[in-house]
Amino acid sequence: MKEGKIRFNTIFVSDKIPGDTEIVELKEWSKTFQKRGLTPEVQGNYTGNLSFRSNEGFVITASGLKNKENLADVCFVYVKAYDEQTNTFFVEGKTKPSSESIMHHLIYKKCEDVNAVFHGHNDIIVTNAETLELPITEKEYEWEP
Repeated sequence: MKEGKIRFNTIFVSDKIPGDTEIVELKEWSKTFQKRGLTPEVQGNYTGNLSFRSNEGFVITASGLKNKENLADVCFVYVKAYDEQTNTFFVEGKTKPSSESIMHHLIYKKCEDVNAVFHGHNDIIVTNAETLELPITEKEYEWEP
């Protein structure tokens, strides 16, 4: 299904809500991100998403979460697999995964030593990225399958 900024298909293999014990910690980090202003609304979309590597894939925050301070378990999606040929995620849960799931998938695929991805937005960091010696993308690119 394609909606808004989500540019991939989602197939729910079950409606089972992820039960990983690490979700408790991810909830705390989500709360911290919200309190620190790392999940602002940008052009009507709520930014920022967090995930952690799991046995068969990764657990990620759901798409479109406005307030990330008090997330329920239903706000997480277990991404079991991704088919690049059909641009389709196979997931467990009751909500669609974050629109940035492809980015999370590619990081986990490329970097075997990465066990969590925290994606936030902060204008101060972006403005000072060069001074902080952080890599920057000069232009935003749309990903098309």
